[in-house]
Amino acid sequence: MKKCYNAGKISGLSYLDAYNKFDRYDKDIERMGMLPVNPMKVGLKPRRPWWMHLVYDLGLLIGCSHVVFQHDWEESRGARIEHRVARLLRKKIIY
Repeated sequence: MKKCYNAGKISGLSYLDAYNKFDRYDKDIERMGMLPVNPMKVGLKPRRPWWMHLVYDLGLLIGCSHVVFQHDWEESRGARIEHRVARLLRKKIIY
C-alpha cells in the first residue's frame, strides 16, 4: 500500500485542534486507498523543539510516495519547507 504524508499547520493551533484536523485528513487519505503517515501520531513528543520535529518529519516524508497538503499548509513554515522537499524529491503532491 502506498504511504501518504499528511502535511499542514500545527504551530499556533491548540494541540487538540491540530490533532483533530490531521485526523480528518487521515480519513481522506484512507479513502484515496493510501496509508496515512501523520506526524501528529508518529512524530516526536510535543515538548521537543520545532527544528527537531521538522528534521524527524522530513524523514517521514521521504519514506512516502505521496504528500497531502492541507488547506492551511502555506501558513506553516514547516509545511512550506516540506513542500520544497516534496517537490525536490518529485513526490506526488495532492492539495
